[in-house]
Amino acid sequence: MNKLIIFVVSVQLNFSFAQVIQNGVSTPKEELMEVPSVQTESKKESTADKQFKTTENNSQQIESAVSTYSITRDAAKKSRTQRTPTSYNQKQMDVSVDILEKSAPNSFEYHLFTYLAGNYNVDLIEHLNKAEKLQANSTEVLTQKAAYFIIKQEGSKALSYLEKLVGAKTISKDVLNYAEDLLRSVPQNGYLITHGFDDTYGALYQQLKKKVRADVTIVSLDLLQSDYFRTQLKKKGLKFPERTTIDVDFLKQFTELNEQSNLSLATTVPKEYLAQIASKLFVTGLVFTYSASGNFDNYTKNKELWSNELKKYGINDVQTDKGKQLSANYLPMLLQLANSGALLKQDVKELDKVIDKIAKQSNKTEQVKKLKTY
Repeated sequence: MNKLIIFVVSVQLNFSFAQVIQNGVSTPKEELMEVPSVQTESKKESTADKQFKTTENNSQQIESAVSTYSITRDAAKKSRTQRTPTSYNQKQMDVSVDILEKSAPNSFEYHLFTYLAGNYNVDLIEHLNKAEKLQANSTEVLTQKAAYFIIKQEGSKALSYLEKLVGAKTISKDVLNYAEDLLRSVPQNGYLITHGFDDTYGALYQQLKKKVRADVTIVSLDLLQSDYFRTQLKKKGLKFPERTTIDVDFLKQFTELNEQSNLSLATTVPKEYLAQIASKLFVTGLVFTYSASGNFDNYTKNKELWSNELKKYGINDVQTDKGKQLSANYLPMLLQLANSGALLKQDVKELDKVIDKIAKQSNKTEQVKKLKTY
């Protein structure tokens, strides 16, 4: 027993086992060595406790920062009136990034959140690159890298990331089918204003991969947060408001400044953005055509689109719930054709069948009934 005690003490006090044996193992003096051994152990446990508490506090801080950031950014992304985070949301995200910089500077979250908090600031790309090295298959990383190369106008590099999103089914077949007809709805050499993930990235993939309507310039309200992106679009002749907050007022001013630029807005743009310019918008396929004069023959254009341009896979080859909901965006065009056609004494039975089919699969049967005037 005494030998065991002395061995333990010798290790803790950095004595060699041989030295302890030479001093003897059975005298009462050696028993006294148990006291300092307990004291030393107590000190070590105290230090360990402090380290544990520090580690625990750091972990809690990191967890809190990640949670706060995620909730705040999600709220900002879901806003129906602006793409730029509010000053409050931006401050919350910046505070979370500061905490991560101090507590976990080499973490995936720190690098990703730093880039995201920059709102497409291309100068922060090294943080995104480091996040990619840590989690190369992260959906957020893939999306942001695709966006970065779109902003930088490096199409082939953007496509490599879009293909990964398609391969992971983050961009589904239904979204791609819808996006093709979305592009086909835009006038030649027009500008397509998009808002969310599906309309923007689905359309970009169809352009870059399938070469569908490469003449169309996609103007994402989300990507317009980037100074670099706006600068590139200015080179194409577009004008921008002095304000940099991308919100409903920004869109109104933007359309007024570019009213001669062949603008179209995806019908998936939230209605809050459309309210101030509604009198100048005309349903044309899957877009709203912007007309400064407030006059536009969209009936003739819709007939041409429906008969010759649209592939209609977004109606006839729908596989997911999202695809079913997206198919509802065909209804405004079809109802306009059917209602106007009936007034012109035309047979609209076939159109009515398609309208009913879409209404049923998108759970909008009752709403559609109220909009029929034929």
